[in-house]
Amino acid sequence: APVRVRAAGRFVSVGAGANHACGIQESGAVLCWGSGTGWQLGNGFRADSPNPVTVRGDVLADPSRLTRLSDAR
Repeated sequence: APVRVRAAGRFVSVGAGANHACGIQESGAVLCWGSGTGWQLGNGFRADSPNPVTVRGDVLADPSRLTRLSDAR
């Protein structure tokens, strides 16, 4: 079931994998939340987060790494 995500700022686009989601905010910031055990959240940690975490700049700078952010495996 959908769950409200609390984050400063407004999301303009959201995508979801099997156990995580990522969104782009009006500011251009990219945040992810949910299961992070396979590095899905892009913040450098293999840990879950029920709250949005900012995706690291080095991840955003490499398009080949972005495909892994939405990988639902």
